[in-house]
Amino acid sequence: MDQPDLRSAEHYINRELSLLEFNERVLAQALDTRIPLLERLKFLCISSNNLDEFFEIRVAGLKQRLELGSNQPGADGLSITEQLQAIHDRTRSLVDAQYACLNEVLLPALRHQGIELLARATWNTDTAQWLERYFDRFPEFRTRASISSCASQARMRSAAIPVSPSCRHPDRYRAWLRCPKKMGASVSYC
Repeated sequence: MDQPDLRSAEHYINRELSLLEFNERVLAQALDTRIPLLERLKFLCISSNNLDEFFEIRVAGLKQRLELGSNQPGADGLSITEQLQAIHDRTRSLVDAQYACLNEVLLPALRHQGIELLARATWNTDTAQWLERYFDRFPEFRTRASISSCASQARMRSAAIPVSPSCRHPDRYRAWLRCPKKMGASVSYC
């Protein structure tokens, strides 16, 4: 009986690329019409949050190893540079799919159910005051957070902000949703 060569890259999958594939499967749940609409929105948020954490931990670790001069291939045969390129390529399509899911599928479906996300610029004074009072009950969302340019000095409690569905009728508002928000090198709460 032939023994497999356990040093051969063909027997291994890349850990980082495998995580991105998992995240693609999470996003697929957001597109599954058999799942209730708000659960689908939750899957989209999970997918986005997973991607944030992936970059904060996995990609930052790869970049740090590269900065320290290591570009050794892993068991799967991919060098760090090759991994980062593959991550870049897969992530671009994943983020495009996330935005398409939100803007072309979920937001129209939510609107159809009477749930609408309103941009801050469209809030009237009553809505803005109501939201201020409502979210005063959640001090964790009132905290300013920022990320420094050095990944090791990142200080942030959460990468999420509250999003209010249907602020046009705040007296009927009974729930809140969390969705990630990315703003370049910093994150701030509205």
